[in-house]
Amino acid sequence: MTNHRPFSELLETFTPERKKKIQKRVEHTVHQMCLKEQHQARNLSQVALAQKLKVNQPATSTIPPKVQRP
Repeated sequence: MTNHRPFSELLETFTPERKKKIQKRVEHTVHQMCLKEQHQARNLSQVALAQKLKVNQPATSTIPPKVQRP
Protein backbone atom coordinates (compact mmCIF):
# COMPACT_ATOMS: atom_id res chain seq x y z
CA MET A 1 0.00 0.00 0.00
CA THR A 2 1.18 3.54 -0.66
CA ASN A 3 1.53 6.30 1.90
CA HIS A 4 -2.21 6.89 2.22
CA ARG A 5 -3.45 8.14 5.53
CA PRO A 6 -6.79 9.36 6.82
CA PHE A 7 -7.71 12.98 6.28
CA SER A 8 -8.10 13.36 10.03
CA GLU A 9 -4.35 12.71 10.41
CA LEU A 10 -3.57 15.32 7.77
CA LEU A 11 -5.89 17.77 9.47
CA GLU A 12 -3.91 17.40 12.69
CA THR A 13 -0.87 18.89 10.92
CA PHE A 14 -2.73 22.10 9.96
CA THR A 15 -2.04 25.30 11.85
CA PRO A 16 -4.89 26.80 13.90
CA GLU A 17 -5.09 29.65 11.39
CA ARG A 18 -5.51 27.24 8.50
CA LYS A 19 -8.18 25.26 10.38
CA LYS A 20 -10.06 28.50 11.08
CA LYS A 21 -9.90 29.50 7.41
CA ILE A 22 -11.20 26.08 6.35
CA GLN A 23 -14.04 26.28 8.88
CA LYS A 24 -15.07 29.70 7.55
CA ARG A 25 -15.15 28.36 3.99
CA VAL A 26 -17.25 25.39 5.09
CA GLU A 27 -19.71 27.65 6.90
CA HIS A 28 -19.95 29.95 3.88
CA THR A 29 -20.56 27.01 1.53
CA VAL A 30 -23.23 25.49 3.76
CA HIS A 31 -24.93 28.88 4.04
CA GLN A 32 -25.04 29.13 0.25
CA MET A 33 -26.63 25.71 -0.17
CA CYS A 34 -30.37 25.46 -0.33
CA LEU A 35 -32.09 23.54 2.44
CA LYS A 36 -32.70 20.47 0.29
CA GLU A 37 -29.03 20.23 -0.61
CA GLN A 38 -28.09 20.57 3.04
CA HIS A 39 -30.25 17.73 4.29
CA GLN A 40 -29.16 15.54 1.37
CA ALA A 41 -25.46 16.33 1.92
CA ARG A 42 -25.79 15.50 5.60
CA ASN A 43 -27.86 12.38 4.88
CA LEU A 44 -30.73 13.75 6.93
CA SER A 45 -34.39 13.14 6.28
CA GLN A 46 -36.77 16.08 6.38
CA VAL A 47 -37.94 14.77 9.75
CA ALA A 48 -34.39 14.71 11.17
CA LEU A 49 -33.69 18.16 9.74
CA ALA A 50 -36.92 19.47 11.27
CA GLN A 51 -35.85 18.11 14.65
CA LYS A 52 -32.50 19.88 14.39
CA LEU A 53 -34.23 23.13 13.40
CA LYS A 54 -36.85 22.63 16.14
CA VAL A 55 -39.76 22.88 13.70
CA ASN A 56 -42.27 20.35 12.41
CA GLN A 57 -41.56 18.38 9.24
CA PRO A 58 -44.07 20.17 6.99
CA ALA A 59 -42.23 23.41 7.74
CA THR A 60 -39.07 22.03 6.13
CA SER A 61 -40.88 21.08 2.95
CA THR A 62 -42.42 24.54 2.55
CA ILE A 63 -39.17 26.49 2.80
CA PRO A 64 -38.55 27.93 -0.67
CA PRO A 65 -35.41 26.92 -2.56
CA LYS A 66 -32.45 29.25 -2.65
CA VAL A 67 -32.80 32.13 -5.07
CA GLN A 68 -30.21 31.85 -7.81
CA ARG A 69 -27.91 34.81 -8.07
CA PRO A 70 -26.92 36.11 -11.51
